[in-house]
Parts: sequence; structure tokens; C-alpha cells
Amino acid sequence: MMSSVSSLAFPSAVGHIIDIVNQADYDLLKVKLYLSGMGLVVLIGSLSTFIRTSQLSLVNEIVSRNLRKEVFTSILLHRTDFFVRNSAGLLVARLANDTVIVATTLTENISRFLKSTFSGIFCSYLLFRISPKLMSFATTILPILALFTVVYGRYRKKATQDLLTALSKETQVSTESFTGIRAIQSFVQEKFAYKRYCTAVNQSFQIARKMALVEGLFLGGGTLTSQATMIYVLFKGSMLLSENIITIGSLTSFCMYTGYLFINVSQLGVSISEFMKAQGASKRVFSLIDSGNALKDLPKKDVLPDDHTPELKFENVHFSFPQSLESEILDGVTFSIRPGEKVAITGQSGCGKSTIASLLLRYYDPTKGKIFYGGKNIEELDISWLRKQIAEVSQVSYLFSGTIAENISLSRSDDNFYSLEDLVKAAQSAKADEFIRKLEKNYFFQVGESGGNLSGGQRQKISIARCLYSTAGLVVCDEPTSALDAREKRTVTNSLLKHLTHRTAFIITHDLNILKAVDRVILLEKGKVIGNAPFSELVKTNEAFSKLSAYFF
Repeated sequence: MMSSVSSLAFPSAVGHIIDIVNQADYDLLKVKLYLSGMGLVVLIGSLSTFIRTSQLSLVNEIVSRNLRKEVFTSILLHRTDFFVRNSAGLLVARLANDTVIVATTLTENISRFLKSTFSGIFCSYLLFRISPKLMSFATTILPILALFTVVYGRYRKKATQDLLTALSKETQVSTESFTGIRAIQSFVQEKFAYKRYCTAVNQSFQIARKMALVEGLFLGGGTLTSQATMIYVLFKGSMLLSENIITIGSLTSFCMYTGYLFINVSQLGVSISEFMKAQGASKRVFSLIDSGNALKDLPKKDVLPDDHTPELKFENVHFSFPQSLESEILDGVTFSIRPGEKVAITGQSGCGKSTIASLLLRYYDPTKGKIFYGGKNIEELDISWLRKQIAEVSQVSYLFSGTIAENISLSRSDDNFYSLEDLVKAAQSAKADEFIRKLEKNYFFQVGESGGNLSGGQRQKISIARCLYSTAGLVVCDEPTSALDAREKRTVTNSLLKHLTHRTAFIITHDLNILKAVDRVILLEKGKVIGNAPFSELVKTNEAFSKLSAYFF
């Protein structure tokens, strides 16, 4: 406010000085006093502007930082089906672009709006004090400017939503291209990727170009209107001056205040336009934060005692993916796994093996039926607690950029300190210690983005080590040795099962070594359990398993 007051005091002082020096015998001392006062006002205004700008920029960064953290947390805590519906590129765009727009609106734009409103009202008051008649001429055009501002603001809101959507698509295409760069290069499809990205960029460019033209028309029309009004005010003011109704100093102050008024009205228009622009971004951002499907919004539920038994039971479980409810993946699956038992699930591709693991970890919930852990329906258990009881080795061995030690220790998420001794033991059990020791800085070797500095087999061994480093009582493995050669499969399998002696293990596999070594094998076919017995019994009594064995093994 202080910077606004200081700037508004300037035209009045200029008018008074002009009126003083316009006198035949003006007082030079009075002029010097006015000029000294103006210098002081300018100094105070400059200091106020410095404080306001620096503090506002700081607040903007704080709001932007906190908003990005909140949005990232909200995205992170969404259920798996959310990530199926929304691409990574789209979410990155919301996190990187939309949050900045919202933060700017909540800080800089609100400040601009309040400053322009205050200055505009005060300018109008000063114009009225100088000459009510001239003011009526000067403000005639304001309703027309307000109307154009509202119309432009509505257009800007819709156009910005379209632009943000186009930019999100652009980010999505680039993210997919960089993530799948090996596929692009192996099939020599760089031109295809380039054309695909250019199409997305051109779409956003067309929207942005149209917005630029409309914005130029709006601002140019506003400038033309304000300048024409200023000329009209000068004409009317010169007539009043000739009639000695107003002094030349007052006319000068009036013209300066009129310019200030139109500047503030223009700034108000920009603020309203930015508010409209931010509505689309804020809707997208706060829809992520307020989404009722996030894990943080789930009510706190039960946890089992520390000495619970990791027993697992599927009871008449049916499941269809949300996007294809008519296609049932699991059809009345029923089986149980006793504490400490090692059970393998096998079957042809697409029969629902991996889906069972996804349901157990509650990436999805069954469409019908129940799943029990420790004798309790998992939907009645706290989801975060449940997942801490399960150590998973997934089909895709994903590693984060960082050291090998950091990636293995990920399975003990609540521990800020990890035991290197226990970590090495887990790596030895996964037969990963040997190759790790040969790497530069061994356990502190940087694996690169998605583990790009390691081979597929090495990533899988680290994934197994991460599972073994966990203290979870239930281990879920989905094709844990698929990236290993035949010799290593046998070695790693024997070591893995040896170190799972005191844990309940649930292994999805086609590996003959694992199927022979576990206590029982569950055979799935078209989403149904058609066999559940030890390997030696199943291979003799189950015709479907015999055919599958002959085909795979």
C-alpha cells in the first residue's frame, strides 16, 4: 500500500509545483520544499516496492514449494488404477506447470489485484476532487473496458485449459519417447518419435498463437481506448482552462491521474485474466489433492499383533479390471497358504497369476469374494501396514537412481539407517554379492535411472536381495528368475528358497526348479484353480498340468 500511496502522491505534487512556478513572483523555497518532499516520497516508495517485491517473490516460492509437495504426495498415494487412467507425462505436467500457475495466482496476482483496486479507487477519488466534470468525461469509457475485460477473461479461461491439456500431451509424448528410447532406436523409429512430438507441439502452438493474437487485440484495443480518452480529456480540460475553471497544474495532475487510472484498470484486467487462467490449473491441481481415491483418504483400520501368523486365504475371488468389467480375469479363485508354507502358482500367460499378487497387495480390490491375511479380511486391515508385511519381487525389476545399497535398503522403508552387514547378507543370499564386489565402489555404485547401468539379470538379483533384506513375513515373487540364465536360475532358486525357510512364500513362476522345490503348486486356467497339490502328485494326476509341463519344461 505504501508504494501505491507514494506513486499517487507524485502527480499532485507535480501539479502544485507547476501552479507555483506559473506565478509571476513564485517562492523558490516552496518549490524546493515540494521537490524535497517528492524525493522523500520517491525514496519511501522505492523502499516499499523493494520490500513488497522481494517478500512476495519469497512467499510465491514457499507456496509453490508446499503445493508441489502436497500434489506429489497426493499423486503418490493414489491407487494403481489411477496411474492406469493417467499417464506419467500428464502427472508430471500437472506437478511442474499447473502448480506454478496456481502459486503465482495465490500470491503475485492477488497482490496485483489488490494494489490495482486500491490505486484505482484512490485515483478516482483524487480525480473527483480535482474536477468532477472532467472525471465524468474520463470515466465514461470504463464500463466498456470492464465489459471487454469480462469477455476476454472468459475466453482466456477456456483457452488456457485447452493449452494446459495440449502441453500435458506434449510432456506425455516426450516422456514416453525418452522412457522407450531403446525400442525407438532398435526399430529405427526416431523419425516417428520426432513426428509424434512435433504433432503435439504444433497443437499447443496453434492454441498459444490464437491466444497471443486475442491478447494483443485486447491490450491494443485497451491502449487505443485509453489514449483516445486521454486526448478527449485534454481537449475538455483546455476548454475549462480557458474559462479559468481549472489551473494548468490541476490539469496536469488530472491527466497524470487519468493515466494512472487506466494503467490500474488495465492491471485489473490482467489480474482477472490470470484468475481465469488459473481456474483451469487450480481445478486440475486440487482435484488431485482432494481426490477421494487416494490412500491417505482411506479410514484408519486394524493392524494385527506383531506375533501374528502370516497365513493367506483367497475365498471365491472374482476380479475384472475397471476399464473392462465384462472380461473377468479371476473366476471364483479359492486357495489357502499356511504359515511357513512355500506355494507356487503357474499356468498359461493371461490366466490371472500376476493379478492374484496385485489383489493381495491391494493395488486393486476384488469385484467379488474375500482375501484373508492372518485370519483377517485384508479390506479391514490398514493398507500401509498390510504392505509392510509383504516383500515383493515383481516381474519388472525397477531400481531408482542411487546406489545399490540404497536400492536394497528400500524394503525397510521406516529405517533411516540400514545395516550394511545385513544388506550384504541379503545380497549374498540373492547371489548378487559377487558382481557387486567387482563394480566401482561396489555397494555404493550408482545404478543410474531405472538401473540403466546394470544388466537385466543384475537388476533382478538386486530386486531379490531387496526382498530378502525385508523383515516381512510373507514373500510374493512374480517370475523372480526370468532374467537369469539356466545355470544361474538353479543357483539363485536354491539360495532363495533356503533363505525363505521361516517365511511364507507365494511364488508365481514357470521355472521347473521352483515348482519342484516348493511345498505345493496351484494351477490356474482361465482365471480358475484347476489343480492344487505337490508337484509330484500334480504331474501324475492332473492332465492339464501334464500338458503344461510338457509344453514349458
